[in-house]
Amino acid sequence: MSIVSETRVFDEIVSTSLDLYRNKMEEQIFKENATLWALRRAGCYQPADGGVQIIEPLMYGDNETVASYSGYDTLDLTPQEGISATLWPWCQVAGSVVIDGMSEFKNAGKSQLVNLVAAKVMQLEMSFQAKFTYYMYRAGKYSASQATKDPAGLLSMVAEVPDNYDVGGIDTSVYTWWQNKVLGNGNTAFTWVDGSALSTGVTAMDTLYNNCTKKTGGSPNIGIASQALFQNYTGYLRTKQSLNALTDEQAVAAGFTNVKFRGMTLFWDEDFRTASCTVPGTTPALIYLNSKFIRIRYASSVNMKRTAWVTPQNQDARSCLILWYGNTTVSKRCKHGVLVDANVTNVV
Repeated sequence: MSIVSETRVFDEIVSTSLDLYRNKMEEQIFKENATLWALRRAGCYQPADGGVQIIEPLMYGDNETVASYSGYDTLDLTPQEGISATLWPWCQVAGSVVIDGMSEFKNAGKSQLVNLVAAKVMQLEMSFQAKFTYYMYRAGKYSASQATKDPAGLLSMVAEVPDNYDVGGIDTSVYTWWQNKVLGNGNTAFTWVDGSALSTGVTAMDTLYNNCTKKTGGSPNIGIASQALFQNYTGYLRTKQSLNALTDEQAVAAGFTNVKFRGMTLFWDEDFRTASCTVPGTTPALIYLNSKFIRIRYASSVNMKRTAWVTPQNQDARSCLILWYGNTTVSKRCKHGVLVDANVTNVV
């Protein structure tokens, strides 16, 4: 068989197989981490095509023209400034699939090549999963001024000190309405047993939930906790003999331990972290998210896109890239909140 024919067979078999796996890669990447899974289930993974930056509608005020009227009353046509936009830079993530000449030779049959591709894709999926999980709990590129190339994450968008992060290009120290909610405990350990006073941990969870519910837009519907806080809360529930009935069965079926809190699904995530919670197994902390106002935006034309196979001049191998363009964004930031037992300034 000629070199041209061998190349065509390789391209047809390997590229077709890789594309079949690639079409499922997005789902696979988002199914291994509780936070990513919950966001995808809530419809937060959405396209944002073209443009120099990702433009996310911003809602921070009320429309003052809404009023009752009768008959021929003059209606208010005053332009409203309550809706503007935040700007988010595009971020790029890539992984490669490389097959060396000897591996190709040893797996020359169709079924062997398909199996080889399956192994390569599984390895790539696991690496993408680890990276996207890592990005979710770091600060990332939350505005164009940031030097990092990583997508934005919860460390900046739902921050313990919101003023430190001009997410979406908005200066939070000037526009205080762009702060997420924060509740601390002054470096005092939460209590998780009702005695002469109610548990301070559960009371704090209630308070932050209510603070995030203020104003229009509803309540948080996704809660992510450190292992320590989750175990403390479920231990509290056991003292009330109320744990068994309070779970999200769809999340359980997906493999994620959870309990219900005020109608919201509360997960624990081994990768969870905040600025003060860097050891989630021992430090109680919690993040509330409202899925109406957080998005993982992606370019539909570069959503796990495969490039052509390339053979370098100086290597006995072929390679292709899997590319992703996008970023994580928030709109109504005050609908998200973070709870820690550290000494932070509360934002209510």
